[in-house]
Amino acid sequence: GFSNASVGIGGPPLVLFWLSGQTDAARARSNIFAYFAISSAIALTLYLWHHAFTARVALQGALLMPIYVGGLYFGNKLFAFGTETLFRRFAFGLCGLAALIGMPLWG
Repeated sequence: GFSNASVGIGGPPLVLFWLSGQTDAARARSNIFAYFAISSAIALTLYLWHHAFTARVALQGALLMPIYVGGLYFGNKLFAFGTETLFRRFAFGLCGLAALIGMPLWG
């Protein structure tokens, strides 16, 4: 909560925390999904409460939804074929990519 509220990066530190432990990939993945589902529901509630969920926001979400759902679908299919090591390396790579993209060097 602190990193999300202070600098807006709540996901990657939490993912790194779960991946750094001895938890198996399936349980870590389940925890990550649960966290993002709960935080998304809270964010949506706050957007609605503060009247920030506008038609433009809804349209942007609708346009991005196929990419999100496709990533979930294919990730779920590929997870069955992966190993613990492959899962962790891929997840660490995604966190690294998120860090690079989020840096204020590109704009």
